Amino acid sequence: MNQTRYDAARRFVDSFIHEGKGPPAPSERPAFWRLRLETMRALMDQLGEPHRGFASVHVGGTSGKGSVSAFIASVLQAAGYRVGLHTTPFLQSPREKCAVNGELIGQDEFVETVHRLTPALSEVVRRFPGYHPSYVQVSTALAFQHFATQQVDVAVVEVSVGGRFDFTNVLAPEVAVVTNVGMDHAIAIGPAIEDIAWHKAGIIKAGVPAISGVADPRAAAVVAAQADGVGAPLLRLGIDFSCSPPTAGPKAGRFDWECLGGPAYRDLSISLHGDHQVENAGLAVAAVDALGDRGFPVDHESLRIGLKRAFVPGRLEIVQQRPTVVLDGAHNKEKVRTLAGALRGLFGIRPLTVVLGVGAAKDVAGIVEMLAKQAVHVVCTQAGVRGKPAVNATELAAFVSVLGVTAEAVADPDMAVERAIRLAGSNGVVCITGSFYLVGRVRDRWSANPDPVEQVVAGHRPVVSF
Repeated sequence: MNQTRYDAARRFVDSFIHEGKGPPAPSERPAFWRLRLETMRALMDQLGEPHRGFASVHVGGTSGKGSVSAFIASVLQAAGYRVGLHTTPFLQSPREKCAVNGELIGQDEFVETVHRLTPALSEVVRRFPGYHPSYVQVSTALAFQHFATQQVDVAVVEVSVGGRFDFTNVLAPEVAVVTNVGMDHAIAIGPAIEDIAWHKAGIIKAGVPAISGVADPRAAAVVAAQADGVGAPLLRLGIDFSCSPPTAGPKAGRFDWECLGGPAYRDLSISLHGDHQVENAGLAVAAVDALGDRGFPVDHESLRIGLKRAFVPGRLEIVQQRPTVVLDGAHNKEKVRTLAGALRGLFGIRPLTVVLGVGAAKDVAGIVEMLAKQAVHVVCTQAGVRGKPAVNATELAAFVSVLGVTAEAVADPDMAVERAIRLAGSNGVVCITGSFYLVGRVRDRWSANPDPVEQVVAGHRPVVSF
C-alpha cells in the first residue's frame, strides 16, 4: 500500500467536514432535512444502490446504540453470518466505521472505495447546485459501498443523529431498534423530547419489526404512534420482553431474557461493564430474535457466545490498573448519569479523579453537575476536532470549581491524563470522559492506533476531486 495514496484519500474525505456551520433555523429545517435524504438517495443511485445489496439492522436512539449494534453484530458473526458494522463516531481511525466480521476496512480498500465515490459525489454536486455533501454523508456512503463489495449477509448500522432524516435512513432494514430517547442534540432536532422522539422513531418502517427501549412515557408514546402508523410490530422492553437478574449465582453481567408468549433464554452473560449494558444486551437479543423470523436464524449457543464476546472500545473500558483507568465517552446528561452509577457500582468508595473534556455544543452544565460531585479532583482538558470544537479547559475548570469540587485546567489531553494518574495514586480510579473525541485522542496510550495519520486541515469548502 502506498501510504501517500491513503493519506490523500483520508484528506479528501476529511475535506467534507463543514466548519462553523450550526443547525439551520427552525423555518429552514423541513427543506434542509428533505434535501439530506434526496441527495443521499441520488448518491446511492449513482453508486448502483449498494445499500440494497445486503440485509440490515438499523439502530437509533440517544444512548446505547453503539453497544446494541456491537452486541447484534457479535451474535450474528458467532452464528456464521458475514456481518458489516457501521458505528459512529470513530475513536482512533475512520476505518472503524467500516468493519466486516470485526476487521476494519483495509487501507487499499479505503482508497479504492473513495475512488469509486468521487465521480458519484461530483454528479450529486452537479445535480444539486449549491449543495455540499457532508463528512457524515460521505462516510456513510463509503460504508455502504464497502459492505456491498464485501458481500456481507447483514449490516448493523448505527444512526448518526436523529434518524428520520439521517443519511443512514435510505436503508430498508429487517429490524429497527430505538434504544431510548433523551435530551441530546436538542438544538438540532428538538426542542422538546417529543420532537427528538419523532426523529428517532423515523427509522421504523412499514411491516418491519421494531424494538424499543424507550422509557420516558412522552417519547414512548411517539415511538408507539410511529409503529402503529406504519403497521410495524413493536416490542417494548419491560412490556413485551424483559431482562432480569438470574435467580441464583453471581449477577454482575448476567441476566435472563424472556419474551411475553415467546422464547426465553436463561443465564446469559456479557463482558461489558455496567448494569446498563445488560439492558443494551436485552435489546440486542430482541432484535436477533426478530431477525430469526426474517430469514436470519441464530441458535442458542451462538447467542450466548456472541453476547459474551462483544466488545465496545471507549465504553467503561478499563485500560490500566494501579491506578485503575477507565475510558468512557459519555457526552450527554443521560450517558453521564449512567456512567456515574456504573462507577459507584464497580469501584465503590475508591477515590475518583476525572479527566473531563466537553464539546462546545453539548449540555455542559448537565454533564458537569452529574459527574463532578462524585470526583475528588477534576482535571479539565480540551479535545475537539474540525467542525466540533471543545469547551476551553480553563472555562470548564471554572465551571467545575463553582460546584465546590477541586478542579484544574490542563489543555493538552495527554498531559491531563498524566496529571490525573499522578493525583490518583496506585489505589485510585481515573475516569476519562465527556467526549468521544477526548477518549479517542488519549486511547493511543494503551491501544495502538490502527491508523496513525495526521489529519490535515483543508479549506472550509469541500473540493470534489481526488
